[in-house]
Amino acid sequence: MVTSTNRRKKSFRFLAFGLVSFLLGGLAAGAPLAAESYAAEYLAPFAVPAAINEAGSIVGWNPIYRTAFVYEDAMGYVELPCLRGHVCRPLDINDGGMIAGVAESPELFARHRAVGWSKAKGRYVLFSIPINLPLRDTYAIAVDNLNRFLGYGTDDITAV
Repeated sequence: MVTSTNRRKKSFRFLAFGLVSFLLGGLAAGAPLAAESYAAEYLAPFAVPAAINEAGSIVGWNPIYRTAFVYEDAMGYVELPCLRGHVCRPLDINDGGMIAGVAESPELFARHRAVGWSKAKGRYVLFSIPINLPLRDTYAIAVDNLNRFLGYGTDDITAV
């Protein structure tokens, strides 16, 4: 039985290509669709969302324009800085606004570098995550609320 206390209006933001993942996520969790209402909000064309934090900040990238972004209610859609000549992909954002991701070089056999973004004086600043291992490629795929990054790396692949 659905009572008025169980009814909550939820507001969802979606980016192009992102609506399906929101809808499927709600269905997979077994959410009672009849008891909840949703409002969709369009943010940007051709953008691929990657993660959302508790404050509603969304990170992702745009494969058409080859840019990385963060969306925040206070600032709107903001393009994130990237290494010169690289394509950056933010993959996670914690509740403090720290972002984990990867920068991909433009070569045929692209190299990947684990990167992060932190907010300083109202702007996002890019930094490279130091890895003291002999790895060809590194990836930062998550960041927790203590600003610890989770990632992995691969070493050189040599054709014989």
